[in-house]
Amino acid sequence: MKAARISRAVVLAGGKGRRLGALAKDTQKCLLPIGGVPLIELVLSTLWRVGVREFLILTGHLEHQVRTYVAESSWSSTCSLVVGDAHSTAASLAKLRDRLGEPFFFAHGNVLVQPPQLWKILDIWNRKGLSVLGTVPSSHDLTHALVRHEEEQRIRILKACHEAGQDKKPVHRLPNLGFSLGVGIIEPRVLSWRSAMHQGRAMVEELLKVSSEQGMVYGATVDDFVHIETEADYWRCVETVARDGVSSLPMTV
Repeated sequence: MKAARISRAVVLAGGKGRRLGALAKDTQKCLLPIGGVPLIELVLSTLWRVGVREFLILTGHLEHQVRTYVAESSWSSTCSLVVGDAHSTAASLAKLRDRLGEPFFFAHGNVLVQPPQLWKILDIWNRKGLSVLGTVPSSHDLTHALVRHEEEQRIRILKACHEAGQDKKPVHRLPNLGFSLGVGIIEPRVLSWRSAMHQGRAMVEELLKVSSEQGMVYGATVDDFVHIETEADYWRCVETVARDGVSSLPMTV
């Protein structure tokens, strides 16, 4: 049987990038240039290479910059912009409920992964037919959701993104724990839409938390990625590209 592809992706491009300091003061963080190319350009290109042909871009902070970028880029015919909820990505997705009737990729505009990593996520989705999150070991300093790896590639979401980043106890370094990378495939039928409207500052993973407790969310370990969250992350990435070219990305920085 031929493996199914996913043709739609939701790209999160509305964050304020507070940890990026002056870099993101007047520039939307997804538009920061890497080797002369905006971050979001690299994200869209990678998703395109695995079969995505329609992009829903959730904007917020400095929305006009993202709108101008899309309008002037080669992606204008494939992208729709939606102004999201300033405090809740999950609530923003809930607004798109009628447009998300089929499984879709989701990705953060400041997280880069190579196509082979997305193929890995897609392969698990094809085999399991349920939501799949890209994960990294808990030794990485991420602020995304804390997850526990269980049997048969299942994961349980333990803490939502904003909670995980505030609680870095040594127990998080255990081998069976990790973090969501903020990239994956979501099956709309298992989303807890109600939680999106009542959880306050809820992130994407909050929508999947209940389903993960029922064994309905899987994890795919991502080995090769770039997550640009701080000024140090950004400048390491820029130095890598200056030395080795954009084709060297992503790599763990």
